[in-house]
Amino acid sequence: MHIVDSEMDLMIDANVDLADSTVQDFETDPLDMNETDMSLAMAQDMANDEPIDMSLIDMTVEDLSSVGIADWFQTFGGGDHEEVKSVATDSEGNVYVLGNFYGNITFGEQSFVHTEPGTYTPDIFVASYTATGLLRWAQTYGARGGDLGVQIAIDGDDHLYVLGYHHSSLTVGDEILQVIGDNDADIFVISLDRDGHYRWAKNWGGINSESPSALTVNAEGDLFITGSFQGYIAADGLQAMTHLELGGLSEIFVLAID
Repeated sequence: MHIVDSEMDLMIDANVDLADSTVQDFETDPLDMNETDMSLAMAQDMANDEPIDMSLIDMTVEDLSSVGIADWFQTFGGGDHEEVKSVATDSEGNVYVLGNFYGNITFGEQSFVHTEPGTYTPDIFVASYTATGLLRWAQTYGARGGDLGVQIAIDGDDHLYVLGYHHSSLTVGDEILQVIGDNDADIFVISLDRDGHYRWAKNWGGINSESPSALTVNAEGDLFITGSFQGYIAADGLQAMTHLELGGLSEIFVLAID
């Protein structure tokens, strides 16, 4: 997973088992660093479909220059499994990381408790770092039954949009997002400003499960979401149904939001 920012620096995320959340500046070849060796080795294992002990994995955000030399990397995590799903940058080079976690999680000196301790259901995190790798802020979201972040996008005004899905009532800011079906997954979008402050949140769905796959946003802030659904899906008075009403079949949707 990778993204190139406006300065042609490459932001990547990988998995590495590091105990502390620290910033490491590189003045020499990054391969001289043991932590980086481990990160690259584990990334290669994943590329080769080799098994990795997920209980030992924390997250890494790494900044590579346009010629591939590491400028800094930042690690964070907890005592269980965490996974990064998406990364983006704003007009000032700040970095935003979206992912899921299955136990308590710590970013620098900020710690967050899992919604359902002792259960292997995911909660969502969003974290922001400066262009030099310093933690700006972090937030988590979660409810009963598990919630998953899928993608993060940023518009021309540096507003953030977090795409995901949830299985039960999810409270975000002053909004309570209710699921339509009986513990089936519905789609949500959470909008934040660049400092992590809540702007708005909405969800859409039907009586069966919906699974969002991708989100993009144009400079004006118009959102475009795609994914799959079963049965029917409704969004602000619009409704679509599967062509073949047979159990287990799903179809594709594209949703545009202004």
